[in-house]
Amino acid sequence: IPPLGLILPDLILGGIRSSMTRYFFSAYGAIYLTIGFTLGRKIEQRSPIGSIILAIIFTMGIISNIINANAQTWWNKSPSYHNPAIANIINQAENPLVITEKFGINEGNIISISHNLKPETKLQLFNINTPIKPQQEFEEIYVFNPSDEFRKKIENVYQTPLNSVYPLLYKIPRENQN
Repeated sequence: IPPLGLILPDLILGGIRSSMTRYFFSAYGAIYLTIGFTLGRKIEQRSPIGSIILAIIFTMGIISNIINANAQTWWNKSPSYHNPAIANIINQAENPLVITEKFGINEGNIISISHNLKPETKLQLFNINTPIKPQQEFEEIYVFNPSDEFRKKIENVYQTPLNSVYPLLYKIPRENQN
């Protein structure tokens, strides 16, 4: 029942609440308890199938944890799945500026990305009503996950359409930055 409280609003109103693992911990706990109880009963009855299933679950759990420990991101990090790759793209630029707005989960994502950026990378976070002034002192200017309104605002200021570089990451063409 608790997961329905997240899934139904997403289906009706749209959203991504039901895709985030942290909201389903209680449901996962119930699943683990059910599986544990069922396997415990099978093992208690001296059924070899219970021991085999338990060994498979432990083995798969260990393999999954080893793979997860070595991964930069994982399937359950859907809102920030692309952040390591975005940081790598930005780090390749000389004197970059990253612009984003206070929209959705951008604040959390830009903090996550900033942990992997070079220290000299500059970040600007805008409210939607904050005026934008063209920046000339930067070699590369990236725009992270802009809303449609913010994207149009930036395109008007720089008088050019943004180029998509990677999912959620755009770049202002070099010739239009000055």
